[in-house]
Amino acid sequence: MGVDIYVMDFLLKFRGRSLGETLWLGRQGYHIHDSTLGNSVLRSYDRRVSIENIKGETRYCEELFKYLGSKAIRSLDYSDFEGADITHDLNDPIPDELANQFDCIFDGGTIEHVFDTRMAFSNVKRMLRVGGIFLMVDGANNLLGHGLYQFSPDLLWRTFSRENGFEIELMQLVDDVGKPNPRDVPDPAVLGQRSNMTMSTARTYVLMAARKTFEISDGEQKVYQSDYLAAWQRSGKDD
Repeated sequence: MGVDIYVMDFLLKFRGRSLGETLWLGRQGYHIHDSTLGNSVLRSYDRRVSIENIKGETRYCEELFKYLGSKAIRSLDYSDFEGADITHDLNDPIPDELANQFDCIFDGGTIEHVFDTRMAFSNVKRMLRVGGIFLMVDGANNLLGHGLYQFSPDLLWRTFSRENGFEIELMQLVDDVGKPNPRDVPDPAVLGQRSNMTMSTARTYVLMAARKTFEISDGEQKVYQSDYLAAWQRSGKDD
């Protein structure tokens, strides 16, 4: 769990946003080891700072998130082995006192390790305030064996849909090789077909930013893959 050069490039797109009360899913480690490449990426967004200014002294990413705009940073994990502020199993519903408490939730590679991803996503939705943003980076390809899952962008488009109270601001894939070169992934429901992306032999992350627009009062909408849902609707047999 943590921030490498590709994750930092993603996060820098949201610098200046009011990240306010920020929650990390897992305490997020600092994994930027090539200062030359790090400075090249950082200065493409802000020429006034260097990697040394945001590196911090803890091996974690508090200084980076303060730079991004977080006013307070807490972390949630199954265990406090890395110093998490909140211990909770994301396979289980969150306690009521964590509902609507955060302006930003960042998953830098945690939910891929959680068996009950539906519950984990539901917990994120409950903990996030209306107007808050969920920033997610997890494995999408060539990470078999790293976590329990690799995520399809279509799963995220459907889970964080407008019907479920979210507006997706960014959906991208990026390979962890060379300088960051993310590519946009359109909503297959809008395309009318699957977003079959050409994959490389590099490890690929899915990057998502989803803003909570309203609170669901009558339960979450069920999630179906978009092209099958369209086919069922065309057939008239989706009841």
